[in-house]
Amino acid sequence: MVAPLRDKEHSGILRLEALRSPDEPGYLVAVYRQMSGLLPSDTVDPEQPEKKPASVCFWAQYDLIKSNLPTAEKALEQVLGSWRCGAIRTRADGVGRN
Repeated sequence: MVAPLRDKEHSGILRLEALRSPDEPGYLVAVYRQMSGLLPSDTVDPEQPEKKPASVCFWAQYDLIKSNLPTAEKALEQVLGSWRCGAIRTRADGVGRN
């Protein structure tokens, strides 16, 4: 599931995945934030120093949230619902629970 992140300090795209362990009840919801950056300088062609580093988009780990609900869909809905009602707030270093 992909969802927009919009608050006073941040904007962007979040990707949520419900992960299940066969040995554990419920789901872990992995949250990733879409980030952008430049390729490291060692990947730039030395034959073309005037060429600017390429811009890339990637998914960075944002948080891991435990849900005891029985299905992946319900676990994802629980996390999204928590954001909407303010039980989870965004902050610069990730997602925090109030």
